[in-house]
Amino acid sequence: MKTVLSFISIFIFIFIFIFMLLITINQAQAHSLKENSAQIIMRDGQVEIRLSVNMARWQSLLQNNQAWLLGDIPQVMPKHLTKAQQGIFLSELISQNTQVSINDRVLKMGILYFPELTPIKNKSENESKDNHHHDTFSEIVLTAQHQQGHVNHISLALPKSLGNVHSRFVQPSYRLLKAGSKTQISFKRHLMANTKP
Repeated sequence: MKTVLSFISIFIFIFIFIFMLLITINQAQAHSLKENSAQIIMRDGQVEIRLSVNMARWQSLLQNNQAWLLGDIPQVMPKHLTKAQQGIFLSELISQNTQVSINDRVLKMGILYFPELTPIKNKSENESKDNHHHDTFSEIVLTAQHQQGHVNHISLALPKSLGNVHSRFVQPSYRLLKAGSKTQISFKRHLMANTKP
């Protein structure tokens, strides 16, 4: 009888432990913030930046007077703008404040694609903190042409209002894979990053 009770108590203990562990993992995943991200693609004669941006978070920061007073944004986005006017405001802000240079030559970035905006819903401060993981991310594509034969280094600065942006720099290598043959590619590049505020 003692063995059966001992077995049942161990089973209950393990069950409670696993249940608590699953709850903890679920809460940690639910409260993790997804950050804005960028993929910078350097092709022959062209640079393309594909941004994945939380548009609702970005717009609400740009409409925050305190962020302007602290110098986090260059100007406050008016709240009475139509969706089309908001799109123009945001696309101009990102194209004018994205600084890219290749081999120390400054490029002027243009908008290749900008998403259609959805109206911002006015939420209470507590509600927006609790629902931050439900925000959707939209893609913005910037592009510029360059005359550099070989890219030795690239310098990039995005608008401060986007916050931290997880970035991936890609320089595609194109090869023709002939039917039935094997192609081998060697990766010997060293990436050196120098980040300055």
